[in-house]
Amino acid sequence: MRIFFIAFSVLFLFPIATHAADASTTDSTSSLQAPAAGFATAPLWISKASPIDGDALKLFAVVNNASSATVSDTVSFLVDGTAVGSAKVSLDAGAAQIVSTAWTAVAGTHSLTATFFGTAAGPFSIMVAEAPPKPVVLQYLDTAMNTGSSALSGALAAVDSARQSGADYFAKQIGLGTTSPAQQGQVLGAATENLAKAGAAAVTAATSHGSLFDRLAYFFFQNPIIFYPALIILVFVVLWILSCVFSRK
Repeated sequence: MRIFFIAFSVLFLFPIATHAADASTTDSTSSLQAPAAGFATAPLWISKASPIDGDALKLFAVVNNASSATVSDTVSFLVDGTAVGSAKVSLDAGAAQIVSTAWTAVAGTHSLTATFFGTAAGPFSIMVAEAPPKPVVLQYLDTAMNTGSSALSGALAAVDSARQSGADYFAKQIGLGTTSPAQQGQVLGAATENLAKAGAAAVTAATSHGSLFDRLAYFFFQNPIIFYPALIILVFVVLWILSCVFSRK
């Protein structure tokens, strides 16, 4: 009889005691207080599910204030441990807010974390894929544009060099290219009189040498604001004449 009573106690009373102990432990865990301020469930996310290299993304975080007082702090976003943005937040008691910052995606696997009011969220992994290659047609277009740009730059440099050579040539024709004795040096103390004479000599040389055509040509080549519009008009005239000639054949 005594053995039966002991077996009954073990089989029926021990599970009841164990259940009571578990209930006591559960009650103790649920009574723990949440942080006064911190992140809500799923606190971090990005603006694109499958980002690729070069994408302009936004990193989002939601923060809440479960305390009874207003909380003010800065939400800091970190990618691979480096700060990439922040946002100042002021939360009233019981309030929540979503904040964000911009980030340009870089190919690879990255670790996203955020901090606010002494708490942290993360790290969360971000997978950024390599950008797909451009279509072959676009690659050819880029190459053609780069080649055309280089050719145009070279042509403009050659034209400007020819313009400057023309200006130098006609400058010599009208006497501006020669160096007068007054321009070869001045003696300190006699500068005023000598400079006046030098200026008069330069004006006389510019007006006494060369024909009217030389002076007009020098003025034309020396001034880009006149040279280039005239050159464009000349090119259009030549193209128009050529089109007329070939259209008659």
